[in-house]
Amino acid sequence: MSTLPAGWPRPRTWPTRVAAEITLDNPLDAYAKSWRLWSRFCAATGLPELEGLGARWWRS
Repeated sequence: MSTLPAGWPRPRTWPTRVAAEITLDNPLDAYAKSWRLWSRFCAATGLPELEGLGARWWRS
């Protein structure tokens, strides 16, 4: 069994520490901004905003 270097967290605490690092401070604002970006992208490219493209988008 290997030992961890001094100061390293125990492996069982890693998932909660990672979750704390990647959690957004204001998720509603981030989602709203990403939706506006997606809407502009769809308008610029002529893609449908609310429909999935499926796997054949590259064949059209």
